[in-house]
Amino acid sequence: MIGKTATVDFDLVLNSHRGDGNLIRSAIEMAARELEQAQSPFGRSAVAARFEEFMINTLLHGQPHNYLEAIMGERRTATPKQVRRAEEYIRAHTEGSVRLSQIAQAAGCSVRALQLAFRAFRDTTPMALLKQARLAQARSELVAAYPGATTVTEVAAKYGFYNVGRFAHDYKTAFGQSPSETLRLTFRPKPMT
Repeated sequence: MIGKTATVDFDLVLNSHRGDGNLIRSAIEMAARELEQAQSPFGRSAVAARFEEFMINTLLHGQPHNYLEAIMGERRTATPKQVRRAEEYIRAHTEGSVRLSQIAQAAGCSVRALQLAFRAFRDTTPMALLKQARLAQARSELVAAYPGATTVTEVAAKYGFYNVGRFAHDYKTAFGQSPSETLRLTFRPKPMT
């Protein structure tokens, strides 16, 4: 157990183009863009708190540090390496069709072992993580998009959300605004060249 005054020493090497490092970099970039917006949902304490919790959990569970073993606990059904492999595969495959069996194969374990490992180590399921990663990628794309250059429907389909109404509901639950609001509110004129 980590004490109240314990110092967590993270491994300072972070690959910002793969796995958890890529997720951390993308999340920081998205937060920076959001904080530039006057109407950002990050101004709402509930959204800011969820984002902060997400970042802390991503760092604590995805970046090596001196208390990683204590956080992971004693109950182990699959090795943390298998969970990390699955997470890396999920983050690299947010577009297109992804089946649970493909994630398990990439992780090097059975579907059941992967599900148990995610429950034990991440308190979620691989498919729920895939949905979160897809929503985050869709948000990044909507934030960066110029109105007229893309539509919410195109972005939703790109990340495997074929029911746009369901996508909009899940998106609003996760980010506090609809995808169309994100697209509309983040508009910046294209720089002149």
